[in-house]
Amino acid sequence: MAWMVTIDNGSTFTDGCLLADGTLHAVKVLTTPYDLMRCFVEVFRGLARAAGFPSEGELLRRVEEVRYSTTSGTNALLVRKGVRVGVIVGPDGTKDLYGLRGANAELVEALVGNRATGFALGEGQSAEIEIRILQAIRELLGRGAQWIVVSLPEPWGERTEQEFKRTHMKLLPGHLLGSVPVLYSRELCADPDDARRTATAILNGFLHREMARFLYHAEGWVRDRHVAQPLRIMRNDGATGRVAKTTAVKTLDSGPMGGLAGAAALARLAGEPRLVTVDVGGTSSDLGVIDGTRPGMDLFGSVHGLPLSFSFPQLRTAALGGGSLFRVEGEALRIGPESAGALPGPVCFGRGGSEPTLTDAALLAGYLDAKRFAAGAIDLQPALAEAAIAERIAKPLGLAGAHAGAAAMIEAFADRLAAEVRFVLGARGWAADQAALVVFGGSGPLLSCLVAERVGLRRLIVPPASSSFSALGVGFAELAHEYRTLLGTPTPGERWRSTIGDLRARAERDMFGESVPSAACRGAVRLREENGSREVPVADPLQPPDELRQRGGRFALDYRFALGASGASGFPRVARDGAAGPPTERRALVGGELATLRVLDAGGLAAGTASSGPCLLETPFWSALVPEGWSIAETGFGLRLTR
Repeated sequence: MAWMVTIDNGSTFTDGCLLADGTLHAVKVLTTPYDLMRCFVEVFRGLARAAGFPSEGELLRRVEEVRYSTTSGTNALLVRKGVRVGVIVGPDGTKDLYGLRGANAELVEALVGNRATGFALGEGQSAEIEIRILQAIRELLGRGAQWIVVSLPEPWGERTEQEFKRTHMKLLPGHLLGSVPVLYSRELCADPDDARRTATAILNGFLHREMARFLYHAEGWVRDRHVAQPLRIMRNDGATGRVAKTTAVKTLDSGPMGGLAGAAALARLAGEPRLVTVDVGGTSSDLGVIDGTRPGMDLFGSVHGLPLSFSFPQLRTAALGGGSLFRVEGEALRIGPESAGALPGPVCFGRGGSEPTLTDAALLAGYLDAKRFAAGAIDLQPALAEAAIAERIAKPLGLAGAHAGAAAMIEAFADRLAAEVRFVLGARGWAADQAALVVFGGSGPLLSCLVAERVGLRRLIVPPASSSFSALGVGFAELAHEYRTLLGTPTPGERWRSTIGDLRARAERDMFGESVPSAACRGAVRLREENGSREVPVADPLQPPDELRQRGGRFALDYRFALGASGASGFPRVARDGAAGPPTERRALVGGELATLRVLDAGGLAAGTASSGPCLLETPFWSALVPEGWSIAETGFGLRLTR
């Protein structure tokens, strides 16, 4: 197996994995949001140390491919950090932008504001039309637009966008417009739905500049160190591709998609066709599903209420993380949505944090080893956590001491996360005994048994390198490109074959840009009703299904072109310095009371090892409380817990 480095950039930590000849090395570094290149490079330095190389340069001489996923686009939307987008729409679309202002008025105001103007080709001489086009562009530039989207409505919009582009390129070439790009919506997505297409183009324009600046910088850094393959980016369609072939809007939620890609591989190995995935990071929790070994996807996704023209993972995000701040309001204990982040971090980090977090509660409860946490990279200070919880949680709630406050925090967090899992099960129509829980992220395993008990789940899996599993999962994704067009009915055979041929030709060009021969790739066709309610089987990709020969409805045709065996095929063995040490003991909270628990070195358990609760499972990067009644088995693809 080729050596591969996979990286998941989160808001608090950036995780890295080295897959080398069937062995896995994993590291976790603090994210540096002010300069993402710093944590990017630090991952390679950490992996070099872990694998016994003198420098990251020596390591990279062996690495053939680097893959990267990030939440930076998602975070940029949350904090509204992007370029000022101007939009040219139809003459009747200026006020509501095809209904987008009604979908999320606050977000559209932040992205577009008053930078929208209407346009129609209309009648008149070419000189008059040219003046109107110039006026539309200059109007938006005068309002401060840094990126212009042209999205004109059906049915005449496609022809008019083409005419608009010809004129603008003739009268305002790039050197006159300067650094203000113009994006034509139909060049991004062939979607006849004006609202979806426009929202997708606006979001892409908002995110593109910052994403491209960093990703091209990272790609250059990797290339300069002579890695054979270009830097590949995880996308929210479940595939990877090089920077130049990745649109910014498809990086949204690419980090959680890495976890889903890994969970899909886990489902196949574990024989669990239905999984609920729970990724608990420092700031938030992302919940998803695997159904039939395939990640749950919406045919047309949405971001903060804005519709998208692309598929999107079915993720439910909750403001629940290891760094979520706990506060007492009245007589109630509130969790988040604010987070301590990487700086200052939880109180126990000793970096100036003053409000207690789940990490502080877990430390005081005995679930974390202060000296072993993050492989010793962060020296936790229990006294700081105890003082903060006593003053800010226990005292306002009238509880007898800091440990009682920590117990209340732990119960509240487990209750909230269980409610989220219960919602996901209900949305799929699954009973608790029909699914297993897969937990990962730095805080994912911590209270997972408590969560499962509350929901009624009886099977739980902690995958290899659980705290870095989203990074590991990126290694299981295909190198692929996916294209979509919408077909009306009836669709005769000639049009069907022409459409498939055009999509394949585009795919072959994009794979050529990936330095991949088309002969090594396979194409797959998927057809679904536009409302996403039903998939239509395609027996022969050269012949349209009977339903397309009949009248009524519109169908989404997806063509996916993938390099065969381009991702990891099995879970690697996690590298260790030696065998697991003997169990130790530690005082920890169980049911609100301190008790002496066994502590098992979870990372060193050999395949086939069995144990049971009550105990603590522990590695340098994650811990888990296992109550009485749970059985533990090391399977080779992670720990399986059952009750």
